[in-house]
Amino acid sequence: MLIKNRIRKKDCKRGYILDGFPRTMKQVKNILEINFEVNYIIEILTDYNTIKERISGRLVHESSGRTYHEKFFPPITKNRDNITGEKLKKRKDDNIKTLQNRIKNYEKEINEIREYFNKIEKNNIKKYYQIDGNLKKEEIYNKILNIIKIKK
Repeated sequence: MLIKNRIRKKDCKRGYILDGFPRTMKQVKNILEINFEVNYIIEILTDYNTIKERISGRLVHESSGRTYHEKFFPPITKNRDNITGEKLKKRKDDNIKTLQNRIKNYEKEINEIREYFNKIEKNNIKKYYQIDGNLKKEEIYNKILNIIKIKK
């Protein structure tokens, strides 16, 4: 399993964050089979129109992976990477049809995942949390830090 091999690397010894994983109960079962310890699952809840706006304005510098947004984090020069000046692109999967399919699949799977992780507690510590994704990013960040007990 790709994740199993990745988390064994030296830079993951003190911990790691998996963004967007697990997305299905099959993935949950796979991680349980390899004794994968899950400390927290944090679901950031955001309404469809906000997600649509974020996705439709995303720009990517392909060779570095740097991301920008036309409205929320525009490059200094329109459609150009701030560092190299190379042209930015939209991802092929950043479109409304793909978004609708992703949300449909997500909604099919998420309730079972929520139920599963809401049942698990370790030493009376809750594992599953939800955060309002429409809050300011600093507020979301602070809520995450509070959940995982890291102080700035």
